[in-house]
Amino acid sequence: MRSEPIQVVLDGLRRRPVLEVTLACLAVLLLAQALIGALSLSALNRLVVDTTADRVEVVARRVAGNIENGLRLGKPLEQYFGLRDTLHDGVARSRGVQGAAVLLADGQAVAAEGELPNFFCIGWQAAKGQTPDPRQQSIAAINQTARKTLDDEFMTGFIADIAKAIDYSRQRSNKSRRKAVDALR
Repeated sequence: MRSEPIQVVLDGLRRRPVLEVTLACLAVLLLAQALIGALSLSALNRLVVDTTADRVEVVARRVAGNIENGLRLGKPLEQYFGLRDTLHDGVARSRGVQGAAVLLADGQAVAAEGELPNFFCIGWQAAKGQTPDPRQQSIAAINQTARKTLDDEFMTGFIADIAKAIDYSRQRSNKSRRKAVDALR
């Protein structure tokens, strides 16, 4: 009768209890090391996110301070000469920043550097549970995907409903016009 390899190992372990305990301790040690490594990696990822956010905030505050200095000197924001250059320098000095913009209170862009995210479309996409990752895609690709999602899931149907409403209104208006013309005859 031929023995299976696993059976041979198990028979050997039964004869050597110290080896069995040592292997069990080694298995527990390996599992603990794997858990510690996973926790360390998670903490490192959180640290990278926090550091990146802090770095972007520092750049944003520096650029905003430069713009505020110009405003304090009496430059109107709409006529701020060199605003694009200020934004360009701020974005160029910051690793990982893809763009920046100066907006008026009504949301109108005065100056922009790089492609701006379409926050309305991205918000619709996020409301549907699809959160884009700018590390995986460019801003242009995110905008395109978000716009397609909005168009496919809302705008196409909304425009069709508006067309029906306009057609209904036109038909009612034509009926009313005919009645008015008939009453005048």
